[in-house]
Amino acid sequence: YSYIYAFLGFFNVVYIYGMDAAFMKYHSLAEDSEKKDTFSTPFLFVAVTSIIFSALFLIFRFDIGNFLQIQNEYKNLISYFSLILLFDAIVLIPFANLRLQRKAKKFAFLKILNIILNLVLNIVLILYFKTGIEGIFISNLAASVFTLLILLPEIYSNLNFKIVSGKLKRMLKFALPYLPAGFASMIVSVIDVPIVRFLTNDETLGIYRANYKLGIFMMLVVSMFQYAWQPFFLSNAKEKDAKELFSKVLTLFVVAASLLWVVLSLFIDNIASFEFLPGRSLIGKEYLSGVHIVPIILLGYLFFGMYVNFQAGLYIEEKTKYFPLVTGLGAAANVIVNFLLIPVWGIYGAAAATLVSYFVMAAGLFI
Repeated sequence: YSYIYAFLGFFNVVYIYGMDAAFMKYHSLAEDSEKKDTFSTPFLFVAVTSIIFSALFLIFRFDIGNFLQIQNEYKNLISYFSLILLFDAIVLIPFANLRLQRKAKKFAFLKILNIILNLVLNIVLILYFKTGIEGIFISNLAASVFTLLILLPEIYSNLNFKIVSGKLKRMLKFALPYLPAGFASMIVSVIDVPIVRFLTNDETLGIYRANYKLGIFMMLVVSMFQYAWQPFFLSNAKEKDAKELFSKVLTLFVVAASLLWVVLSLFIDNIASFEFLPGRSLIGKEYLSGVHIVPIILLGYLFFGMYVNFQAGLYIEEKTKYFPLVTGLGAAANVIVNFLLIPVWGIYGAAAATLVSYFVMAAGLFI
């Protein structure tokens, strides 16, 4: 299950190839008379290419299963996998449109509803119907389909069933650099796991991953900032005081995130060992020996938040061709530092690699 799901993020990058970013860029600049064209063009193109990709997955699922070294009894999961990717890709442009329209409540409601439905179906299918791993994929697929159905009125009201070739070419030119950049970002996120396992052992990897997940406190803050930041800087890009405004946003983010980092770092031992149920803490007692990597991970995510902030300049000036270079440098730094420091510092070296890679990415965009 975990092995197959690990590929979901990589293939999500392929299915979307940066078109959500291109949509937000050009839809925010479009006149009211062009809005349906700038919505329909990326939406329909992503839908068509996603159907083609998923059809290929379904046709060659056994060959893909062999290539990915998936056991025979789990190769049928590739069918669910391909459909999840399809429906998730189709709803991405409508979700981006909700962000542009600043419909935060509807956006959050649908995201939370998706999670709740997924969780409830997992409990029912796995515990009651005993479907095992297959139930996880069925639940995810059902939640994705349900989300699309809820969004159909939103889609229909913005659609004119037409792909405008001129707009498509311009969007693709803007979007495609996100493909290699997306892969590089995924490498930064996941490459530490196989390297830690290769250089240490499964027990050390377990301690590392359990504590790494506590970085979610900062990652959630950065994610919320990212969702709000793109529509904000796009809608204010033409203002005379835009640079001053964006500078204030950066300052406020850094101050708030730094305060959060200090508080979490000071109390991370208490947070990690806090029992929310008798005998149940955020991470098991056997993993607490690695809790002091958490401040390093949190600081790494703080730099990632700065990277997100600095994206505005390249985004507005349509210089997305630099994204692959910057994220590629971050990925390379991650791999190099992992191999240099893990033999010396163990999991602290892996945490330092995360910090260094996000610092390199932030510095690359700042420069």
